[in-house]
Amino acid sequence: MMASGARTAKVTLSYPLYAVDFDPDNDRRLIVGGGGGEGRSGVGNKITALGFDANDRLFPIGEIELSRDEDSVTSLAYLRRTDPSSGVVLAGINSSSAAQKAGQNEHFRAFMIEYESKAGSPEEKSDDAPDGGERKAATEARIESYSRRSLFQPGKETYQRVLRLSPITENSAASRVAAVATGLAPEGEIVVLLASSAPTVDPILGRMALGKDREAADVDIISSSSSSSSSSSSSSSGEYNIAFCTDDEVSICRVNAERVPEKPDLLETRAIYSASDLGDPSIKSRPKFRALRFLTPGLLLVLLNLPARSGAELLVVRYGESGPGEIKLRRRLHRTMKAAVGLEVSSFAVHGGQNDCFAVAVAGQDTSIEVLTLDPARKYYRSGFLHHVTFRDVHPVQMTKIALAKVPPQTRVGVPWVLRLASVSMGNTVVVHSLPLAAVTTPSGTRCYGLRRKGQRAGWIIPFLTVILAVFLGLALRSSLFSTGVGHPSPITDVQSSVPVSPTPPQSHPQESESPRGVKQMIQEAQGVAGSAAKPLVIQERSGQVEADFHDDVEAASQTGREFSGLHRWDKERWKRRLFDAGEWIPEQGEEILEGIFFAEFGEQAFQTFVG
Repeated sequence: MMASGARTAKVTLSYPLYAVDFDPDNDRRLIVGGGGGEGRSGVGNKITALGFDANDRLFPIGEIELSRDEDSVTSLAYLRRTDPSSGVVLAGINSSSAAQKAGQNEHFRAFMIEYESKAGSPEEKSDDAPDGGERKAATEARIESYSRRSLFQPGKETYQRVLRLSPITENSAASRVAAVATGLAPEGEIVVLLASSAPTVDPILGRMALGKDREAADVDIISSSSSSSSSSSSSSSGEYNIAFCTDDEVSICRVNAERVPEKPDLLETRAIYSASDLGDPSIKSRPKFRALRFLTPGLLLVLLNLPARSGAELLVVRYGESGPGEIKLRRRLHRTMKAAVGLEVSSFAVHGGQNDCFAVAVAGQDTSIEVLTLDPARKYYRSGFLHHVTFRDVHPVQMTKIALAKVPPQTRVGVPWVLRLASVSMGNTVVVHSLPLAAVTTPSGTRCYGLRRKGQRAGWIIPFLTVILAVFLGLALRSSLFSTGVGHPSPITDVQSSVPVSPTPPQSHPQESESPRGVKQMIQEAQGVAGSAAKPLVIQERSGQVEADFHDDVEAASQTGREFSGLHRWDKERWKRRLFDAGEWIPEQGEEILEGIFFAEFGEQAFQTFVG
């Protein structure tokens, strides 16, 4: 088990993987696809169903081998059916080169999966079995080809790059809105259709023309009435917002799934944000948008890669009925992630609750996955983003896709309450991290559902009492040493005078604290219920003492230090040790209480001297 408390399961298949998705009704089932493409001897094209045994070990439970005369699986999505023992999987698979030359490319495929519980079913090997042995599957899956059709205009190298389904709601058991986007097409397009259990006759709701040599890097869909927002107050239940990003723009459009046109309409799109709005205008190179996900109908989480592989960032963009969008939150991802390749989001709004926080997973080209909690309204966490864990070296080679399961209800007796994160790679590997969930207490004292850290306590009172107890034990030990003749006893007045007193700070320093509050208390105040309305707290070291000051605004605070999440590794470690030594923080509190607080930077040389 990792420091985050997450468990990891891994299995290696016989082919490179490009797509993965969870069964929306059962997070213990997932589907993966890929292959060697057309005409490659020895590497087949396949779709594999995977499941977990009672010990949370991952193994294949069913597989279909596809034609080697056609392309590999490039995209995949799990379409729910009302029968829990079966399901429909949609996939992107190009027809053979010969068929494409004849002007026929049936790239939009559907497969039927039938699950059957069996005792004593065939045994399957699993990489993560501790003894390297074999495990028996409790469930088997049979996968069969169901239908195929063409949606795109013919193109020599055109393939189905993106396949995205609308979230499942109570009214979407039979059908969901689907969006498929081209890759390598002469003129990019996105086709929107109503996806049901009969894909061959599903009606096309509209098309979006992207223009010559332009294609969508990612697409997402949300019901316009799925959450309260300015853009959904007057929407009917049949309306959906669709967002997509190209390299340089984020755009949206709206479609009504209840009105099926006789001839597919050319949907009207509106650009809400441009890469030209980011960065220094004097620099020619611009960041590129890589992926996006809806948080609410009027709020998007956007992933972008900075120029020259210099890093990746997350943006929370709010938009309205008209005009451009605006950035509400911005977060730089960890330093070793030079470029990101994927983004997934899962909401913590379980049991019909009002929790508006999200789990966010970002995959990097360095084979790492960073997991964060996002609080867009900053009700619980001052900075809006809370780093949870970074999984490093997840796969031996580059990741191709990640997927987050839907947060399950906490109703399964005896089954750990976890959020599952799956990833696949070109190295044939499937890895699933199971992240523990809990009703946690935030630094502001509010209880909500979220990711539980290993060793995390229900609240912040016990850690603070632990610090106080440690102080009293220290004083008692010193007193006992004096009474036994060890050391030099001194009167109480001398003990008091030996306590370090912070020197008077320079008058030029911005807004000093107005009372002799301790750093620990000021940290609690900075993470209080006031949230974004509170003034930023800056912690620095003066004359060997840790001091904290509230500044007027973030700009003033950033002149003295950087937010904890943006500090380099050595600065983070030094500050944690410095705060611990000063009795202002203990490891049981976790790093989340330090998020959103500004700290002075020391640098690597100072850190090496400090730990030396």
